[in-house]
Amino acid sequence: MKKRIKAVQKAKPKPESADNYFERTTDAELLELALAVRNLIKRTLPGVSECVKWDLPFYTYHGNLCYINMRKGHLELGFYRGIHLSNSSGLLQGNGKLIRHIILHPRNDLPQAGIVETLLEASKVNENGPLRLK
Repeated sequence: MKKRIKAVQKAKPKPESADNYFERTTDAELLELALAVRNLIKRTLPGVSECVKWDLPFYTYHGNLCYINMRKGHLELGFYRGIHLSNSSGLLQGNGKLIRHIILHPRNDLPQAGIVETLLEASKVNENGPLRLK
């Protein structure tokens, strides 16, 4: 019986900072979108802190608030306590136990008003105390 040898893939080094995470992309359009979303988060919530968790840029405000995940061809703006959000903007997707996300594509217009509304609501949810599952 022949043994199959798995190719050993070199793991990507973990990003040391959010800046380092964004610098790694080779997709200029996706990078432009990611930086626009990052700036929108920081403008909307001046008290937010930026760090790297789970190899992604995370934004914290009274706990984990949201993250940016650049995927192939799109960006995911994830909300850590997304199940507690009203989704009145209609942008949130997902059906996990906790997280909901907004999918953004580089060639589409950035739905700034809906993102700002969701960020503000998420910050209020975080201000209200400890995490509770529905």
